[in-house]
Amino acid sequence: MSQPFFIMSDGQPVPSAGLPMTVYNLFHETPDVPDIIVYGHSRHQPDGPLLETVQGEAYALEFHSEEPGLARRIGRLAGMSQRMVQPQPRYLAQRIKELGLRRALIFGPGSDLLFYANDLLQQLDDVEATIYIVDDLRIPLRGSKNPVYRFSGLRTARRLLERCRRRFVITDEMAEHYRDHYHLDFDVLPLPIPDQSYEEIEGEPIPAADDSATSCQVFLAGTLGPLYDASLRSLARAFRSLATEYRLNPRLVVSGKTDLSEILALGFGTEQVKHLGWLPARADVLRQAARAHCTFVPYIFDPALEDFYRFSFPGKTSYYFVAGSPVVLQAPADSAVSRYFNRHGLDFVCDTLDHRSLAETLFRAIRLPADQRRAVRDHYRAIIREHHLASDARMRLLGQTDSIAATGNVAAA
Repeated sequence: MSQPFFIMSDGQPVPSAGLPMTVYNLFHETPDVPDIIVYGHSRHQPDGPLLETVQGEAYALEFHSEEPGLARRIGRLAGMSQRMVQPQPRYLAQRIKELGLRRALIFGPGSDLLFYANDLLQQLDDVEATIYIVDDLRIPLRGSKNPVYRFSGLRTARRLLERCRRRFVITDEMAEHYRDHYHLDFDVLPLPIPDQSYEEIEGEPIPAADDSATSCQVFLAGTLGPLYDASLRSLARAFRSLATEYRLNPRLVVSGKTDLSEILALGFGTEQVKHLGWLPARADVLRQAARAHCTFVPYIFDPALEDFYRFSFPGKTSYYFVAGSPVVLQAPADSAVSRYFNRHGLDFVCDTLDHRSLAETLFRAIRLPADQRRAVRDHYRAIIREHHLASDARMRLLGQTDSIAATGNVAAA
């Protein structure tokens, strides 16, 4: 068990998606649990229980950053936004000192938590802080219409990074860019997944690649949005190419909160989509992915968001590796996720919105022979074992040197 510590995180730590899922994966049902968790609460996020394994105190911070009133806007302009949040940093710092906590893990952080964490750590000289950056710190700041707030946020980000003893980011591209930009050391720590995830789909058969069969399933999960429309429209056109040029009858199996009508509006036929709705259990999502001929990962192609896709990584991708079905990625060539696939020798990448190119990539994945599908699954699990085990990530974040990757159950699978 590690020395006592506390964590600060954007988003309610519930088993859902994004950063809350990362926190959940790291500490759920483990011997290393925080004595205090401080998290950014928002009414726009799904409700859910706090991290069940927290044995100490939890503090939900309501920053009121959505639809702020005039008083809050003036307070933010004056740099007083943290004084409107309960508990105020000085009171929380006093409580942390009373408990004798000397270590902090900071996840994210978004713009609001960035200010709060910096104010808190200024009052905790004896605390050793580690930061884990899962999205570019500058992106939410750039979205602000307040130039004073943007400048103040960028300056605070630098101060917070300089204050933290160790700094982790999720991709090689982000690490390289941050080293050049901040002139500080950054280590790469890919997004973690629970060590035992593969057990949830153990025994699922590998779909047969029968050359005489025409029906095939392409799995897609997650809450979709306008940022992915270009990729999904390309997929709809690729489905038509699969039907006319490759004589296949593809079906899109979708899990998520996006309405069926929104998916159909992108160009899919009603007979081409099987909508499962929201599957809250990770095991159910993994089983659906394992049963499909391939899993499709759409990504962002908007040049205005280049700074985001150049450094970020879609978190569900490593979960799809657990399922073992070939993962077909459609993402710009200079995106961090495309470069990740290339570094690890993952073949099914389409770096263009051209639907014919996507159809050809899908066809290769769908028609992959059973022995090669097993080889793909084994390769995915080797990547998980080496880069994505939550136990290894947790020990690195906590400064522990021993590694259990060599004995993890994924290695024995």
